[in-house]
Amino acid sequence: DTGIVIHKSFRSPVTGRFNFTLTRGDDYFGQDFTFFEALRTADRLISGLRFQYPGSKH
Repeated sequence: DTGIVIHKSFRSPVTGRFNFTLTRGDDYFGQDFTFFEALRTADRLISGLRFQYPGSKH
């Protein structure tokens, strides 16, 4: 089983905040996460829940 990696990326020129990417093996989940969003998404993946957040229509 492959671990989940949260990687600190570049600072956003728009917000001035750091962006974070989230990957698990060859699966790439995006790069525009705040650290809190990345942690929450990792928790959902570990729990076996869907990637989409509650209330999402996708």
